[in-house]
Amino acid sequence: MNTPHMLDMLSYDAGSRVEALRAFGILLDVSGSSASVARYGITPSLAGTGLTVPLLSYGREKGVQIIEGAMVIELLTDDNRCTGARVLDTRTGRLYSLGSRATIIATGGAGRLYGRIDNPVRTTGDGFALLAEMGVPFVDMKFVQF
Repeated sequence: MNTPHMLDMLSYDAGSRVEALRAFGILLDVSGSSASVARYGITPSLAGTGLTVPLLSYGREKGVQIIEGAMVIELLTDDNRCTGARVLDTRTGRLYSLGSRATIIATGGAGRLYGRIDNPVRTTGDGFALLAEMGVPFVDMKFVQF
């Protein structure tokens, strides 16, 4: 079910990526060819926080501006290139635009499409919708829950 060249990109030099994660302050249990943050999560059901909390701290230390309560409602484009986002401040109802030189869509999966899941309630597929509105093609959408 994998695309060989994409699998190669994902796994090439994976060992050095473990060290890079540690440089971000992430604690990892490494055993053989696997690495896990599960033991360092806030609770067992929030094991991923062992990854996200240190990354958030690292970003803040480096001056990354974190905007709480922001919901991207549209990706802005110019000549078929993403140039930013239209954002709704969910606390005030205010709409504003943010420009960007690069845009990363990291909104999680779409687990809420399913009746029985253990995903966070916010995994609603918003990122897929934003990309579909731009006409981005999707490949192998069998695992949208994750």
